[in-house]
Amino acid sequence: MRKLLLFCLIFLLFTGAVPAASGEEIRTADDLRARYLENLNKKISAVYVNGPSAANPYEAGVLTDEAIEAAVSEANFIRWLAGLDELETDAGLNALAQHGAVLMAANKSLSHSPEQPADMPDDFFKMGEAAAASCNLAMFNWAEEDLLNQAVVQFSRDDTGANRYILGHRRWLLYPAMKYTGFGLAQDEDGRSYAAMYVMDESNGKAEYDLICWPSGGAFPAELMSADTPWSVTPNPEIYDLEKSSPRIVMTEETTGAEFVFEIMTEEAAGDQYFVLGGGRFGGGPTYIFRPDLSAYDRLMYGYSQNQVWTVRLDGMILKSGAPAGPIEYTVEIASLTPISPAAVEIMPREMTVRVGEEAYLSAQVIPDWADDLSVVWSSSDESIASVGPDGRVRGIGKGTCLVIAEAVNGKKDEVGITVTE
Repeated sequence: MRKLLLFCLIFLLFTGAVPAASGEEIRTADDLRARYLENLNKKISAVYVNGPSAANPYEAGVLTDEAIEAAVSEANFIRWLAGLDELETDAGLNALAQHGAVLMAANKSLSHSPEQPADMPDDFFKMGEAAAASCNLAMFNWAEEDLLNQAVVQFSRDDTGANRYILGHRRWLLYPAMKYTGFGLAQDEDGRSYAAMYVMDESNGKAEYDLICWPSGGAFPAELMSADTPWSVTPNPEIYDLEKSSPRIVMTEETTGAEFVFEIMTEEAAGDQYFVLGGGRFGGGPTYIFRPDLSAYDRLMYGYSQNQVWTVRLDGMILKSGAPAGPIEYTVEIASLTPISPAAVEIMPREMTVRVGEEAYLSAQVIPDWADDLSVVWSSSDESIASVGPDGRVRGIGKGTCLVIAEAVNGKKDEVGITVTE
């Protein structure tokens, strides 16, 4: 398997500083897949022990342990990527979130300040209201067993509507102080689903971190990215002085050479590319939010895919002491959670004529270019006529015709005719 260099070295070049990622192991694609197979690739046989009712008489319902465990595993996978502590579920918070989901379903809308249905008992509404004010909320037009997992992934992306300029759901999901959470799920009479995840627990206290980066350094799942997904960096407000800092961010995609520069933050996001400071009390505090316009490059216009390698450099940060922080760099390799095999190989040009003793080059492209292994093995059907090297260099040996073949790791191949003249 072709391996790209992975590293996530966040280093601060100022006197007396200790590199933030010193001694840390680099997360690989194999690490992602092992964790996925162990914790996330599971079927949920039943969602409810007792189903909820979003109409009078209202019932909160109870989720099955496996549905809750799947949801918290998804959340912990995302927090693992960000280098944060794992969460635990709490029965009381599950009940609270369940009331919130039912309240959303009863109103057929999402709101952190919901109205009380006329026929809903006060005690039921008060629990639902408390949940609405303290939960991440999501709505789907369908119902599936793993819907809570889908909601957690949506919270991490936060790339719809105005959310992409604030990232409130992501910032709460990645709240360093959170230790306990709870989940709720309910459907309205039209079949829409409403999910709730409690996010305002602070039992973990002041967790130690420098920055929370998303996507984070090292191998990062392509499945958590879309072309619209914003990037974010949340500096620890105990370490950095954001009021005095003048951040400048440069993103480079190594395989294409694409570069995106973010120098001036705006108060409001506008256009496909933007750089804003997400304020307010969401999770770990103020967050730098930046989104590159991938459509500016043909090879990136369809979004993020495996084998892309992104380097992010952040300059202009000021420490609480008033001293300037050095450049902060980290590299993200986009990787798939499941192996992707080559589907085809294509050689160019489609035919070739060389003279005896002459050399020329063929190129071979593995399709798709986000397959795990893009390497090919070259061979000639008759080396007395033409030879071919590991780099596709063809050399005329003797007069005649033969085939040159490029074969991918899974046996997919292409071949072209070679004519050798005197």
